[in-house]
Amino acid sequence: MHSAGRASHIRIAGRNPFTWELGYTVGRGEAPFGFNPLFPPPGPSPGEWLVKFVDALKQAYFVGEGVEYVLRRAIDEVYETCGLYAGRVHDAPTFHYVRALVVRERLQERTGLWQASALRVLERLCFPHGLGPVVNTPSPWQHERLLRSAVVLELDSLSDTDKAFLTEARILFLCRTSACTVCSR
Repeated sequence: MHSAGRASHIRIAGRNPFTWELGYTVGRGEAPFGFNPLFPPPGPSPGEWLVKFVDALKQAYFVGEGVEYVLRRAIDEVYETCGLYAGRVHDAPTFHYVRALVVRERLQERTGLWQASALRVLERLCFPHGLGPVVNTPSPWQHERLLRSAVVLELDSLSDTDKAFLTEARILFLCRTSACTVCSR
């Protein structure tokens, strides 16, 4: 059934006057797409991006303020260690690195529950058969090329929650670039 649906989609696309220049299969290997949202966009400081980005994570994965606290502390340490705050990135920030820091923490009682929930989110962001290969790329997102092209991103291999997060993070990234004239916030 999936291949029949895909074939009809291709036929419809063939009759459609809209044509695309780039196509990516997000989360699959045919035409992989990479977007590491831990790299801040051009414009805002790494600290400003961290606050906005963690908020997007929190909303997409339905977690609360405690998880935000755990993730913000871990990502802040990753930014410091990788050189983002100093402006000299010598190591790529990845969610694997963030997960390792959260696992290393010895939290108890309520903060231990926050840690467990943060690890649930990080496991999704590191899962090798889902969003992991997409968001753990070793280099910043080359968004300029995508903005100049007609692009199709096939998201069908991702869960609905991962689709929501990836979409929100990309929009937030684009709206926070110093070159963005469309978004005022």
